[in-house]
Amino acid sequence: MINLVREIGNQEEYETIHNRIFSENKTHIPAIYYKVYENGEYKGFVSGYLHDLITFYIQRIGIVDLFKGKKQSEGLANAIWEHLKKEGFKFLMGTVETNNIPTIIVALKTGFIINGFRVDTGGKQYVEIIKEL
Repeated sequence: MINLVREIGNQEEYETIHNRIFSENKTHIPAIYYKVYENGEYKGFVSGYLHDLITFYIQRIGIVDLFKGKKQSEGLANAIWEHLKKEGFKFLMGTVETNNIPTIIVALKTGFIINGFRVDTGGKQYVEIIKEL
């Protein structure tokens, strides 16, 4: 069974987890994050912020390396989407770097659609994704 635990007000602990998984980018620390557990074992996290009253904007999803199998990633993603739906969100949004093909595939397999394309000021290219819950 997969559980998500919302962490509020424990920014230091989140930053430690975030920086361990995304050591190359210590920016964009989000307002909301959830730790993901399966049968009591820590599997990763999802973080983001409220884009509006019904949309959760996903900034990062981090899955512990040991659990990065294709089927396991899809299962964790679907459990995360279901949990956010139960919290009252109607939509999920996010962006994925165009060269991050495994993440784009998991997003599409779990119901996201490509909604657009962006280039940031540093020249990185992203696809914008959205999902109705």
